[in-house]
Amino acid sequence: MADYFVQTCFAFDCSNDEAALLAEARQVATDLFVGFDPAPRSEAFGAVFPATIEGDWKSGFLELFDDPRFPEFGADISVADCPEALRSRRVTISGRRDFQFDAIAALIQRCCKTSLAAAPVTFEWGYSCNQARLDGFGGGWCVVFADRIRSGTTADAIDALINPAHEVANDTTSVWDEDPDHPVADWQYEVANGDTRLGYHGWIAGRRQNDGQAADDR
Repeated sequence: MADYFVQTCFAFDCSNDEAALLAEARQVATDLFVGFDPAPRSEAFGAVFPATIEGDWKSGFLELFDDPRFPEFGADISVADCPEALRSRRVTISGRRDFQFDAIAALIQRCCKTSLAAAPVTFEWGYSCNQARLDGFGGGWCVVFADRIRSGTTADAIDALINPAHEVANDTTSVWDEDPDHPVADWQYEVANGDTRLGYHGWIAGRRQNDGQAADDR
């Protein structure tokens, strides 16, 4: 049996208040995922994640996730002093199995508006397998700006080089965009059946690699 992984490790600097928001959001997600009642939330948290459904404080926060039934970032978020600036904190985000890059990107954008106005946060992620599977390896990148999120995959880049007519305009791609060849409904069906733990875009990357391998085998 093959196991598949989506992994990353990256760091960036932000303000003390922004780092505190990231840490609080990570704890809220953990509590909700395991069914615990989260501790009282800060006023700052409520301002960043206002309720989108009246009477349900969780509704605004759960919008971060492709499927609100699974509020999981698939990553550890650690905060330490920033050696270069006394009033800043260094945030390290790492995921070794089911990193949900789209949810993390949205979290950073919500919590770090001031820091992102000065410089975007960038990171890369890898898709791998513990077996020598031809469809088991790939990856992608993400750039988080204060007002937008851009992302792409290695599969997109390769396809654009081989088939220019299929080129994807990565500079206008958002983590919230739906791929017409891989509907969100199909991904949700596989999640509900326990067939995948990948986020929507990681699932697309795996499917594209599977499609490419099937074409080579014909």
